[in-house]
Amino acid sequence: MNLTLEATATPAVIAAEEPQRPAAFVDANPWLFESIHSYDWFVRMNYDELVAGGALIRPAGRNLVIPAAFKRVAMAIGQRRATRGGS
Repeated sequence: MNLTLEATATPAVIAAEEPQRPAAFVDANPWLFESIHSYDWFVRMNYDELVAGGALIRPAGRNLVIPAAFKRVAMAIGQRRATRGGS
């Protein structure tokens, strides 16, 4: 059984959801990140994959989060780490 999650967002998903500032996203999803600092670290470590998956946009020089896409990409990254023993 293949449990690989797709980490890509379609333009329809992005258009259907209002982007959020990172702090608002973290506050709304405490199960995902305990603090803005853990969010910042996760983004630094996974920036390219998050952008490729449509989870982050930067329309005016600052990152904005597309919530559904970010959660999907973060879960794919977490699943991949879990299957590699946490690496």
